[in-house]
Amino acid sequence: MPSVRRALMIMTLMACSGATAHAATGFSDDFEHGGQLHITGDGWRAETWEEVPGSDRLRVTHASRAGDYGVRFSLFRNDEYVETSNRTELKKDTRPGDTFGMGNNGDERYYRWNIFIPNDYQVDTHPDAFEIVGQLHRSPDGGQAWKSPPIDLAIKGDQWHININNDGAGYDADLGTIQKGVWTEFVLHTIWSPGSDGQTTLYRNGAEVFSQQGPNTYGSHYSDNDFFLKVGVYKPYWRDTDTPYTVKSSTWQRTFVYDDVLVGDAGESPQSMRSEQPARPIEIHRYGTHEHGADARVVGNGSDRHRYNTGGSTRLESRGSDWSGAQYATYLRFDLSDSALPIVADATLQLVLELDQNYPLDVYAVPDAFTGREDGYGLPEFGETEWTEGNGSWSLATGTEINGDRAPGFDETTGLPDTAVLEFIGTIATTGGLRDDSMVELTSTALIDAVAADTNDQITLVIVARDTSGSGTWIHSKESDTDLAPSLEIITQAPELPSDFNLNGAVDVDDVDILLANLGHPGFDLTNDRRSDLADFDAIVTGDAFLGSLLGDINGDLAIDLLDLSILAANFDTNATGTLPYTLGNLNADHAIDLLDLSILAANFGRTAVPEPAATALLAALPTLLRRRRSHA
Repeated sequence: MPSVRRALMIMTLMACSGATAHAATGFSDDFEHGGQLHITGDGWRAETWEEVPGSDRLRVTHASRAGDYGVRFSLFRNDEYVETSNRTELKKDTRPGDTFGMGNNGDERYYRWNIFIPNDYQVDTHPDAFEIVGQLHRSPDGGQAWKSPPIDLAIKGDQWHININNDGAGYDADLGTIQKGVWTEFVLHTIWSPGSDGQTTLYRNGAEVFSQQGPNTYGSHYSDNDFFLKVGVYKPYWRDTDTPYTVKSSTWQRTFVYDDVLVGDAGESPQSMRSEQPARPIEIHRYGTHEHGADARVVGNGSDRHRYNTGGSTRLESRGSDWSGAQYATYLRFDLSDSALPIVADATLQLVLELDQNYPLDVYAVPDAFTGREDGYGLPEFGETEWTEGNGSWSLATGTEINGDRAPGFDETTGLPDTAVLEFIGTIATTGGLRDDSMVELTSTALIDAVAADTNDQITLVIVARDTSGSGTWIHSKESDTDLAPSLEIITQAPELPSDFNLNGAVDVDDVDILLANLGHPGFDLTNDRRSDLADFDAIVTGDAFLGSLLGDINGDLAIDLLDLSILAANFDTNATGTLPYTLGNLNADHAIDLLDLSILAANFGRTAVPEPAATALLAALPTLLRRRRSHA
């Protein structure tokens, strides 16, 4: 991953008291509530498996279509049922005292939501499989049985579908192939009616893709209650074989991101319902799953007091220290080299646990400096098939072998994780209530930062059970079962301002340093040629849309003067193995500050960069525009 930290603390965020109104009436939520879901009052209701400890199947994320936040929904096939089936959803209904209802028979309504489908979304190949990713439903009249949603948006195979259910035969329309790796905006326009005067029109990214006159809801037993909107994922055929149902699915896991939800009345139009901000690119990658087995490998599970191997076991072990004198540590290494976007917005470790033990699992990151082999010790590199059991291990404190009984990152005396070396990521608080083969998830700011800070496109995690009984917890590593292997889900995104790589709301010389540190990475391409090179370095310094200055303006004040010369002079004759920062005086993007840099500064000495009038107006208006966007919530 590129070495850009997700600057969570740099941005000043305004926590909002509730969901927002659109125009005179309506409901909207862009999820800009300071990192919290608006669940109470006039906001959402959550329908998700909350018993999964710390898993957060439904949570706010820094991956967003626009602004600072979106919502990530995840679902695993072995999750406990919610309302008799597998679902993770947000529900918005009409509450007592609401001045704006979600719609009833005879009402005209517009409903908008934006959904992001991951780049590596696995199509469910079972002929009966589908998943609902948006629906308009309503509760039946008292004592009556529930029916299918009057209108739902679904994915069947790799196709979008809209389904309309009424007292008759209903309707199922194929809307074309889904698009992975991009935001898709849907606007649904309805005039609700169980009769011929009903109207249903669906727009995708502003274009009409479906329109039908006729009944779009039930007439009998469904007239007393308003409709409600649900967004998220509902997978009705993920059923266990020990129920009356059989599994009708070829997939195990789903992740979607949603943003920018809006409900309007007859005063709106298809155009007024469009999202105001342009969509910001994001990418979702999962490493280590069955489909991506080459992207990760299990480094080992410890035995004989931290000795470890990569034998043929289909399970990993993390155990306490009092079981026959052994403590087991599981090492996971992930290859993160394929992301093309520079900002790490979200990171989630996903583990499938085989046993329902009560022992928390502590997760640590192993620093890059300690993950390579040195004199035969340390963790194996990608491509090495196994350790030799007698090869020993590497003491991180001394860099020498300690009798073959010490795993990297553990204290020589206590046998416990050495927190001076390993970076604590978080704890997975397992409970006895978990089902067999339950998936648990862990995310934290520390995990996001550890992924963002890696320098070799790899990250190694070590997992240790915090117990003294020695019973421990099994972690799946089966290659034969899709998605049961440990995985790491990473969401990356582009900055809102091109080249604002440190997310401080402006393009400055610190962004130039970040680009120089990541030359060659496509996520830092400013010239649309799918790579970052000297052309991008020149663009970010001199381009009117970026810094808009001249080479030699080391301090970014749009003038090349004695202040810049003094910085270069203070660092003259500095040499490095990597590219030196621009802010030290490296003006030609090489590994030294020398006469070449001095000659560049001298050529521009005394000059002042004056932005073009259009750029000046844009820079002057930028603070107001940013305040307006963030106060929208």
